[in-house]
Amino acid sequence: LTGYGQTGPYRNRAGHDLNYLAISGVSNYSRRKNESPVPLGIQVADVAGGSYHTVMGILAAVIHRQQTGEGQAVDISMSDAMFSMNIFEGANWLAGAPEAKPESTWLNGGTFYDYYQTRDERWISVSSLEPQFFTALLNAMELPEALLQTALDDPEAQTQLKKILQKRFLERPWSEWEAAFADIDACVELVLEFPEAMEHQHFKDREMIADVPASDGVTHKQIASPFKFSTCKAEYRHVGAELGEQTEIVLKDLGYTEQQIEKLKNDGVCADNKTS
Repeated sequence: LTGYGQTGPYRNRAGHDLNYLAISGVSNYSRRKNESPVPLGIQVADVAGGSYHTVMGILAAVIHRQQTGEGQAVDISMSDAMFSMNIFEGANWLAGAPEAKPESTWLNGGTFYDYYQTRDERWISVSSLEPQFFTALLNAMELPEALLQTALDDPEAQTQLKKILQKRFLERPWSEWEAAFADIDACVELVLEFPEAMEHQHFKDREMIADVPASDGVTHKQIASPFKFSTCKAEYRHVGAELGEQTEIVLKDLGYTEQQIEKLKNDGVCADNKTS
């Protein structure tokens, strides 16, 4: 797993998440008109592009080995993975459609599929793309159902439709909209701050926060595994090694002598886990 893969002119080039989003073309159309791309608070290319694609590639290679007895190397590039995630706009352009521009598509702010501000300057997400969900949205907001046909039939009217929705959302505070949509399936969700997400009943019921023990017996809260298996449950045995805890083991495996390791510690190259 590397940033740019084992071949090509960028194979030895350094990069980070933002760079892979940029070079893949995703950053340019994932922004507002006349505004810069926004750095995301999560690592899409590193985690979704890198880790997840690596796991899928390894599993595919394992299945290949099971079927043929042949092992192989898997070359995963985070920039390749991000490029492949241009699944809609890239495919459309290759088929002859216009290039995706900021706020020009169903998913990048070109339609009512967007975020809206409430009266108390909080935010709410609306992705009521299907007719039944959009109808539920209109009913909850006490807006005429005639707007449904506008949403479906007239792409040019999307700007006006968004203004109508935004005006209505600004009439009430966030908590009132929370109550209005609590029991309605409209693909509408409040934009939560992270502490609020931590306390959300859904994530509590899904056990997405785990108590993980450390070597001193103290438990630490950490984000849990999202995998829920039918026949086994995730176990959290240890919070992680202390800084330098396994340094000597690794260095000895690499052929370093006791004297060389001691010198590295004295020179401050690596930590002395016995005293750190």
